[in-house]
Amino acid sequence: MKVKQKILIVDDKLPNLVALENVLKDCGAEVVRAQSGNEALKTTLTNDFALAILDVNMPEMNGYELAEFLSGDEKTKNLPIIFLSAEYSDDMHILKAYESGGIDFVSKPFNPYYLLSKVNIFLKLDRQKKELIDKMQIEKSKNYLESILMSVNDFIVVTTLDGIINNFNNVLLSKLDYDYNDLFRAKVTDIFPVDIKHIIETLLIRYSEEEVGSGLLDFKFETFIHKKEKSTIPVIISITPLVNENGSIQGAVITATDITERKKFELELRKEKERAEQLSQIKTNFLANMSHELRTPMVGILGFSELLTSMVEDGEQKEFADMIYLSGTRLMETLNQILDISLVESDKLELKITEFDVVALTKEVIQLFELVANKKSLYLNIDSSLDSCIVKLDMGLTRQVLNNLINNAVKFTKEGGVRVNVLKELSGNIDYAVIKVTDTGIGIPEDKVDLIWEEFRQVSEGHGRSFEGNGLGLSLCKKFVDLLGGILSIEESVLGKGTTFKVMLPLNKDFMVPDIPEVILSKKLTTEKNVVPEIDNGLNVLYVEDDLPSGILMKNSLKNICKLDIVTTGEEAIDVARKKKYSLILMDINLGDGINGATACGEIKLIDGYRNVPIVAITAFAMVGDKEKFLEKGFDNYMSKPFVNLDLPEFVKGLLIQ
Repeated sequence: MKVKQKILIVDDKLPNLVALENVLKDCGAEVVRAQSGNEALKTTLTNDFALAILDVNMPEMNGYELAEFLSGDEKTKNLPIIFLSAEYSDDMHILKAYESGGIDFVSKPFNPYYLLSKVNIFLKLDRQKKELIDKMQIEKSKNYLESILMSVNDFIVVTTLDGIINNFNNVLLSKLDYDYNDLFRAKVTDIFPVDIKHIIETLLIRYSEEEVGSGLLDFKFETFIHKKEKSTIPVIISITPLVNENGSIQGAVITATDITERKKFELELRKEKERAEQLSQIKTNFLANMSHELRTPMVGILGFSELLTSMVEDGEQKEFADMIYLSGTRLMETLNQILDISLVESDKLELKITEFDVVALTKEVIQLFELVANKKSLYLNIDSSLDSCIVKLDMGLTRQVLNNLINNAVKFTKEGGVRVNVLKELSGNIDYAVIKVTDTGIGIPEDKVDLIWEEFRQVSEGHGRSFEGNGLGLSLCKKFVDLLGGILSIEESVLGKGTTFKVMLPLNKDFMVPDIPEVILSKKLTTEKNVVPEIDNGLNVLYVEDDLPSGILMKNSLKNICKLDIVTTGEEAIDVARKKKYSLILMDINLGDGINGATACGEIKLIDGYRNVPIVAITAFAMVGDKEKFLEKGFDNYMSKPFVNLDLPEFVKGLLIQ
């Protein structure tokens, strides 16, 4: 009685497993499902699978990690693996699939007939493999062995115990240009690298000492096989002891598979990977430069517009100043969203996990938009049956998700209003905190529902779009919620009547939080709003800045705090520090030609009397990790541009307190 073949399918989503089972129902094999990597590994202990089909994007253990476990286990190391993915189908991920042990990669949504044809091929190969093993166990005669040698397309060489070739197949002759007399009774080292004889001897010793008669021990590695004219072909070598009916070792069978095409493909993928890494580095550098070049002028735009608002009396002029400030704030919001997208895509966004109350956070975010809602005569309410709901997540990312969803709801609603519901829900044995944001706005057309999650895409696009924005808000929300282990979806949307967005955040998710060295500043560098003593006109502060508006703004902001000297280069900063004692130095980083602020900081710290003088990096380099980088370079504190003008006096006072 023939044993029915089995296929292992792994996906964390039950509907996907059901759909895949339906595709495979006609292949004649038994389908065994698993909804996690750990569950899949358990099933391999009691099942012999002919094929595994793995989803790539799974929580806890993704498809690549599961494949590596399977490839590392003796029982499943040769198990064929097909990867399925709805999100990753670029060359980088395909290479990663092959490196982790996969043999094929299919993108979702897949053509069921295409997938089924692939599955049938691997099942056929598995049957042929098992039939060959069965026949070899029954037939061990010389004639049968020779028929096998001639039937396969790989290079096959049979050697004696002392490494002399006594049999081989026709493929070896035809592809390597040898004659029969060239190889018969030749040394195995004539066509393979010199060390292969030693490998055979080592293998046979292990076999004879540990597993005589088991037939399970073999050895595989990559090497080259020599053609007659001494050029080489890359191959994968498999060496298996040749045992007679009495269990005695009489030699070895070497199978070599030509991997020339695979090597070419790997080389191309490697080149593409290197090119992608170069482009990624160029993108990172561009984003850092863009951050700097946009944040620096924003110091002047936001700072001076805020000053004008507090200084001018004329109502119309004050309104103009307010408009400049609001427009600048909108520009900064766009910049920050672009930088957030880049950080998520480059896996550089670090989660800061804390415990917080989702209900309280939701109420806090709603308050930010009450004024805007009131101006549009919209209601903005929270409806929660929960007094509190504690989660352990990144509160900053959660706040940004709520900010974007509520902001969008208010922005795209002209009449009626917005209602936010907070509740708990059990789904798939997981407890979730659920936040629903329901508006009575424009709604989303059915053909645009998937589009809104894409970067830089909006329901209303082109020159005739109806609402402002850059199309990054919802894409960011989706990426942030994914990072938090949650689910963001549209629960309902009716064109012209409104939309309900649903955020599901796990209540009991365990995050692996990396150890981040804590930067400890001295007590004199605290920015707490301590009581500042009477101003001493002898306090001297040096500001190193090559941007004129930033210098003027700083001068105006600190005019009642200290005497401020301004220089524009790192060299000037070192020179004046040698001539005059300063209580505090504020240092820009990018100072044009000459030395940068970080180098100047290091030089000044070496001047007598400046070892304990605080030097603050005030810079538009505000990407993730920049603060820690500058503190490691010797700065005592850090402030990113654009800074809020009215915070500067208190910030500087805190630094000047001894």
